[in-house]
Amino acid sequence: MDLSSKNRWFKRPHRLQRVEDGWLAGYNGGEFGAELWWFSPDGTRSYKISDHQLNQFLVTDDGIFAAEGLSHLGSLEGSVIRLSRPDGTWVAETLAKPEFGEPSGLVQVEDDSFIALGGSGFGCWTISPKGELKSHEPLSKIHFPPYFSTAAREGATIYVGSEYFVMAVDLKTFKCRYLVPTEGHWKKIKAAYKPFKPFGD
Repeated sequence: MDLSSKNRWFKRPHRLQRVEDGWLAGYNGGEFGAELWWFSPDGTRSYKISDHQLNQFLVTDDGIFAAEGLSHLGSLEGSVIRLSRPDGTWVAETLAKPEFGEPSGLVQVEDDSFIALGGSGFGCWTISPKGELKSHEPLSKIHFPPYFSTAAREGATIYVGSEYFVMAVDLKTFKCRYLVPTEGHWKKIKAAYKPFKPFGD
């Protein structure tokens, strides 16, 4: 899965998802480019699907979805896409696209709608199964860590994982707490984000 001959940032996939006929591999070089590829199980066959900037895959009973986008130099652009292979070849189609903001995390909730979390502190959205998008005001007020790596839901809680910790957000009260493995990590986090004051005192 080494595509560094195409782009030196494509040495290995940034995101990888097992599918019935092989693998979906998202290569993400930030502002230097991104691509989504399919690979056969043994890696001998492959083809490019799109230029989407994959942040997270989400497998549901309704299919495979992904949050994609990029924040760079004041530009925030992205979408939630649906991945399918209607004729045996994988394709990506847009389910919903915010006017401003790049979805970095994606979870599905009870009514088969989605919650997309913005990766740079600019917005969170609810998305209906048909792709109708609305701003999620309570979640948009929460300071999610920039460049977090994934999001997952368990019951009424969304967990957002970043380099140093996991943030737990209660979907009923919209209160959040930080699951920190060590005091040293906690101090490092607060020092790194002190100018933005997202953690309080």
